[in-house]
Amino acid sequence: MVRSATIAQIEQHLAGAIDAAALAAWAFNQFYAIEQAEDDLPPAEAECIMDVLDALMFGDDPRFALDRNDLQRLITQLQSL
Repeated sequence: MVRSATIAQIEQHLAGAIDAAALAAWAFNQFYAIEQAEDDLPPAEAECIMDVLDALMFGDDPRFALDRNDLQRLITQLQSL
């Protein structure tokens, strides 16, 4: 569920439906929900998703902005789970 929701959020950003700030805020909330064990994910899946969310939650800062290729790579990483 979290994996598919994360992919959907990235795809919405790529389509221009949400901006980098909205994606970063969403990723921040999801990251801490997983960290607080509110989502019951297998450890390997949780680690991968948290890595992706960590990258996304700083994407609204120009120093850490992700381009289209970076975002597509994150989708591919999630799809490989």
